[in-house]
Amino acid sequence: MHRWRAQALDMLGRHREALAAYQRSVELSGEGGEFLAGLARGHAVLGERAEAERLLARLAGERAVPTFEIAKVHLALGDRAGALSWLERAFEARSHSMVFLGVDPQLAPLRGDPRFAQLVTRMAFPPQVSGR
Repeated sequence: MHRWRAQALDMLGRHREALAAYQRSVELSGEGGEFLAGLARGHAVLGERAEAERLLARLAGERAVPTFEIAKVHLALGDRAGALSWLERAFEARSHSMVFLGVDPQLAPLRGDPRFAQLVTRMAFPPQVSGR
């Protein structure tokens, strides 16, 4: 719950509140990798690069690396190429989070990138059904 709250606050531009919610999600999850990646992204959004990178280094030692979430940290740090590389790793690893590839608002800055479009195509999402 706190992770989704954090993402909503982040999208509203309430980054300090989002960071607190990310921190709480880490505590409640027993420091799970996806939650640590969210916290790293929260620090990156606030310009706290050293802390974001420290958490990324910690995630590298995890047994189950949250590739999709790590991509979003790299994007928040301004590393588009790194973000795309991690998304490609997420695709290869069949990360369950890849179902959000085309709609995750935290990935919006990549939407015009040809590598991103190619990944979306490779996901072979069914065509959108028009609304009523």
